[in-house]
Amino acid sequence: MQVLKPLPDDLADTGRDENSCSFCGVSYLILHEVERLKRRIAELETENASLMRIKSSAQSSQMNTLNSMDALTNLTEAFKARADEASAERDRALVKTKEMEEKNQALLMCIRRLQVGLGSLREEVASLREVLQCLKATDATHIPGMMDALHRLILSLGTSYSEQLEASELEGKRLQTCLSAAHEDLRIVKCTLEEEIATLQATLTEVNSHNKVLGVEIQELKETISLLTATNDTLEKQISVMTVEIDQLRTELQMRISQCSNLNTSEKENIQRIDLLTRELQTKNEELADLLKQLKNSRENAEFLQSNLQSFQKELSEFHELYHADLNSQQYMLSTLSDRLTGALAQLRKLEIETTAKHTALEQELSELHKALATEKADSTTTKQKYLELQGEQETLLQHNRKLSIELEDLKNALQASSKTSSVTEETLRRKVRDLQRDNELLEKQVLDTEEKAAQLRKEKEHQEKLICDMDLKIQDMKAYIVDLETKLAEKTLEAESLQADATSAKLLEEARKHISDLEKKIQCLQQTVFKECQERSDLLHALSSLKAQNAELSSGRTNTSTPALPPLGSTGPTQSQKNQRASVFQRSRH
Repeated sequence: MQVLKPLPDDLADTGRDENSCSFCGVSYLILHEVERLKRRIAELETENASLMRIKSSAQSSQMNTLNSMDALTNLTEAFKARADEASAERDRALVKTKEMEEKNQALLMCIRRLQVGLGSLREEVASLREVLQCLKATDATHIPGMMDALHRLILSLGTSYSEQLEASELEGKRLQTCLSAAHEDLRIVKCTLEEEIATLQATLTEVNSHNKVLGVEIQELKETISLLTATNDTLEKQISVMTVEIDQLRTELQMRISQCSNLNTSEKENIQRIDLLTRELQTKNEELADLLKQLKNSRENAEFLQSNLQSFQKELSEFHELYHADLNSQQYMLSTLSDRLTGALAQLRKLEIETTAKHTALEQELSELHKALATEKADSTTTKQKYLELQGEQETLLQHNRKLSIELEDLKNALQASSKTSSVTEETLRRKVRDLQRDNELLEKQVLDTEEKAAQLRKEKEHQEKLICDMDLKIQDMKAYIVDLETKLAEKTLEAESLQADATSAKLLEEARKHISDLEKKIQCLQQTVFKECQERSDLLHALSSLKAQNAELSSGRTNTSTPALPPLGSTGPTQSQKNQRASVFQRSRH
C-alpha cells in the first residue's frame, strides 16, 4: 500500500463535520490515523523481532546442548550395551572354562584310578612273587598245578589290564581333543575381549572429550540463561509499555465504534430515503402500466383500422374483377363501397370520440398526479414529460386518423370518378393502400419501440433497485463483520494481557499482535470497501437520474416526429422526397 503524505496544518485542525463524507458520514482522515497506528505497530514488531532473534539464538544454543546431551546419552547407552555384551561373553567363557575344569578333574580322577589300579597290580605282582618264592620252597609236585592256575590268573589279569589300558587311552584321547577345543575357544574369546576392550577405551576417550565440550557448552548456556533473564526483564518492561499502548488503541477503537454508530444512523437515514425512492418508483411503474394499457388500446384501434383497410383492399380486388365484367355491377359495388366507407368514417369518428374521452381522462389523472406529487419536482417533471409524450402520440394518432379520414374521402371521390379514369385510379388506389400499409407498419413499429423502451427502463429501474438493496445488505454485513472483528480484537487484547505474567509466552504474544494487526488491516479494508460502496451507490443514483433524463429526451424527441401525409388525388404515387422524409422519420422513431 502506498504511504500517505502528512496532512497540512489547516486540514489537521479541521473538525469532524468538515472532513467527513456528507453522504455516508465516514471521515477522510481515518486512513491517516490507521497509518500512524501501523507505523507504531511496525516499530513494536521490529523491537519484538530483535528480541525474538536473541531468544531464537539462545534457543538454538540450548537445542545444540540438548542434542549433544542426547548424543552423550546415546554413546553411554552404546557403551553400556557393549559392556553388557562383553560381560555376557565373559560369563559364557567362564562357563566353558568351568566345564573344561570339570572335564580335567574327571581325567585326573581317571588317571588316579589307573595309578591306584597299577599300584594294586604291583602289589599283587609282589605278592605273587612272594607266593612264587614260597612255592619254590614248597614241593615240586604241587608246582605244575599252581603254575597252571597262576598262568590262567595272569592271562585273565593281562586281558583285564589291556582292556583298562585301551579304555584309558581312548578316554585320554577324547579328553585331549576336548582340551584343544577348549583352548581354541578360550583364545578366540580372549581376542574378541581384547578388541572390545580397545573399542571401549576409544569410546571412553571420545566420551571424555565430549564431556569437556559439554562442560564448555554448559558454561555458555549459563551465560545465555543470564542474558535471557535480562532480556526477559526488558521484555516484561516492554510488555507493560505495550499494554499501555493497547489501552490507547482500545480507546481509539471505542472512538471508531462511536463513528461507526454515527455511520449506522446515517445509513438508516439513507435507507429511509431509498424506501421513499422505491415507493416513488412503484407509483411511477403503476403510471407506466396505465400508459402502456392506453398504448395497447390505441394499438388495437390501429389494428382495427388495418383490418378495415385489408377488407377494403379485398373489395377493391373484387371490384377490379367485376369492373371488366360489367360496369353496371361496378357502379353497384361503388355504391356499396361508399356505404362501407361511410361506416368506416363513422367508426373513425367513434374512435376520435373515444380518444378525446381518454384524453380528458388522462388530463384529469394528470391533474390528480400533479396535486399528489407536488413535493417531488424532479419525479414530477419526468411524469409530465411522459404525459407530454403520450399526448403527442395521441395527437399524432388523431392527426393520422384525420389524415386517414381525409384519404378515405379522397378515395371515395376518386372511386366516384373512377368510371372515367379506371386504370389510373386503380394504380393510385394501390399505391395509396401500400402507403397506408407502410404507415400502419411504421405506427406498429413505433408502438413496439415505445413498449420495448418502457420495458427496458422498467428493467433498468428494477436492476438499480436490486443493486441498491444488495449494497445495503453488503453494508450491513460489513458492519456486522466489523463488529465481529472488534470483538475478536478485544478478545486478543485480553489474551495478551493474560499472557503478560508468563515469561515463556512471547510467541503467543507475537501471534496475538500479528492477529491484531491483521484485524486492523481487515478493518481498514472494510472501511475502504464501505467508502467505495457509498461511491458506487452515489454513481448508481446519478446513472438513474441520467437514465430518467434520457427517457425524457427520447419522449420529447418522439413528440417532435410526425407521420408523412398521403399523396393527393390524381398523383401517380409518392415522390422521392416524400419517401426520404418517411425513411428519416422512421429512423428517428427507431432511435
